[in-house]
Amino acid sequence: MLKVHRNFRTLRTLSSITSHLTSTI
Repeated sequence: MLKVHRNFRTLRTLSSITSHLTSTI
């Protein structure tokens, strides 16, 4: 369960970064 939570958090972080990059472009 903890692993899944960590994975989800990483996914959210990646999504946030992608969104930020897209916004910059």
